[in-house]
Amino acid sequence: MNAENAEKAKEAVALYTKTGHVGIYLPKPPDGVVLLGREEGDDHHYPLLRQGNRHVLWGFTGGPDQMTAAGKMVFVAVCKYTAALATAGK
Repeated sequence: MNAENAEKAKEAVALYTKTGHVGIYLPKPPDGVVLLGREEGDDHHYPLLRQGNRHVLWGFTGGPDQMTAAGKMVFVAVCKYTAALATAGK
């Protein structure tokens, strides 16, 4: 990751125009849990995380019709990322 991408990763990205969500409280993530996205303004709740190489929590209730263009891109990227991890472990 270059410096420009690292700086962009700090910015909030709107994934939905409107949605509910569940954010898992993780002040200190356990081994094997990768934090992929946190609630804006909250350092301890994560609606987007990965456990192991096969399981991802996409903690949003809205469907694709409520997603922003960026949200759709993030969803596809997370799916590809997880699929690559799952197949690499075989």
